[in-house]
Amino acid sequence: MRNSVPNNNLVNLECSAANVYTLPVTLHNMKFKIANTDANAKTISLTNAGSLDTEISLRFNMKIVATLTFDSKITWKDGVTPSMSLGKVYYIYLVSCDAGISYQGTWTGSW
Repeated sequence: MRNSVPNNNLVNLECSAANVYTLPVTLHNMKFKIANTDANAKTISLTNAGSLDTEISLRFNMKIVATLTFDSKITWKDGVTPSMSLGKVYYIYLVSCDAGISYQGTWTGSW
């Protein structure tokens, strides 16, 4: 996985050979940008929240459709897990108020 972290807490992620996007939660307010470029199934994983209550925003560009599995720590609003279509952009928002033990998530899109 290749990460780049500019000054505004934005992390651009590319998927590793294992098809896992690991979101390194190292600050209170993190932003991630992912462009899916192959059809392999992907797992979205959260790590390193430590003692932080965290807000995460994730911009996901579904350039190629792939099955997504999200970290089991996430409970989705109204029980609805994100479902994405080819060529669309989606925004996922996650909040943890217990230092990363669990997250509440919601999503919006498509553009």
